Amino acid sequence: MGKIDTAVPPVNADASGDLTAKIWRFGKYTATGVAACSVLGERADGIIGGHFVKAPTAGDAVDFYTDLRPCKVQVGAAVAKGAELTPNANGDAITAVATNIVAAKAMEAAGAAGAIITVLPVARYAKP
Repeated sequence: MGKIDTAVPPVNADASGDLTAKIWRFGKYTATGVAACSVLGERADGIIGGHFVKAPTAGDAVDFYTDLRPCKVQVGAAVAKGAELTPNANGDAITAVATNIVAAKAMEAAGAAGAIITVLPVARYAKP
């Protein structure tokens, strides 16, 4: 399994709410800070990191991976290596369909929901 590239640190942003259960899921910037994606196929601004001293709640600092380098994401279903991924309503990565915005590409396969895999985020704001 690949490792996260730590040469360039993630963006440090404020959490919009309790992100305890949203680590390694797709996230988005909101007016109140970083929140987990909550709409199937929506545009993701990055991936919520998991290197915290304590679980982040509203206003706490959160690691947010926003650049185009390999990082980790939790899947909501089995995915194939090389699959284009989009967030589901829980922020988990699932295989994208034609109407979804692609947020990342799987660099390894996952056999079931809950697995954390290495992905390569795609250029932001691309439409399908």
